[in-house]
Parts: sequence; structure tokens; C-alpha cells
Amino acid sequence: MSAIKEKAIHIIERLRRSPLFKDSMWSLIGSTVGRGLSLIAGILVARFLGKEIYGEYGIIKTTLIYIEVFSTFGLGYTATKYIADYKKTNPGKVSAVCNAALKITLLTSGLMALVVLVFAKQIAEIIDAPHLYNTLRITAAGIIVNAINVAQIGVLSGF
Repeated sequence: MSAIKEKAIHIIERLRRSPLFKDSMWSLIGSTVGRGLSLIAGILVARFLGKEIYGEYGIIKTTLIYIEVFSTFGLGYTATKYIADYKKTNPGKVSAVCNAALKITLLTSGLMALVVLVFAKQIAEIIDAPHLYNTLRITAAGIIVNAINVAQIGVLSGF
């Protein structure tokens, strides 16, 4: 029993000294707190809006999230990889990667937002909520904001 306890203590001490563990722990805590607060906010919004309006909110949010995921074309992950690679081997390219990722993201998300703006009526009919036509048009700008956010997180993660 004593040998097992000593091994466990040794492993815990190694983990405490590990920079990877410390960084991962902060990331895990931040992610958990963020998702917990998001859950609480979702519950409060659902209670405030009621079933029907909250369902419509969910339809709009989910539709736009799917469009936003497509509009980023994985540039967040790409930026993370190349910035992390070039940071040590070729620091001059880091700025070029950042600029390219942000410009491409802005262009593609802008095009997707324009498509949603132009075809909002058809999208509203596809999701079986034609009365949400104007809401889709108004929230099309969220596609651009979210796509830039994803690209920026990718850039920051690369550093």
C-alpha cells in the first residue's frame, strides 16, 4: 500500500511541475467555466423568452452557426499550425500568415453573409420558418463577426 501511495504522490508532483499540465489545467478550467456560464445564460434566456420564441432563436442561431462554420474554411486551425511552425523557423512569415488568414476569412465570411442577406427568404422557407426572414437578414452580420473571432483565436493559439 505504501509503495502505491508513494508512486501516486510522485506522479502528482511531476504533474504539478509540468508546464503542459499547468497550461492545460487553466484551459480546462476556462472552458468549463465558459460553458457553465453559457448553460446558465441559455436557461435564463429560455425562461425570459418562452418556448416558442426561444425555439425560433434556436433555429436562427443553429442555422447561422452552420453557415459560419462553413465560411471560415478551417482557417483558424490553419493559422494555428503555420504560426506555431513559423514562429521558430521563419518569424518573418508569421505576419504574412496572420494577414492572409484574416483577409481570406473576411472575404469568405463576407460572401457568405451576402448570400444569407440575398437569399434570406429562401433560407427561412427551407428551415420552415418564413416569418423569420427579416431576422435572418439582420443577423447575417454575425457571420462575419464570428468568422473573424474564429480566425483570431486560431492566430492567438499559434502564438
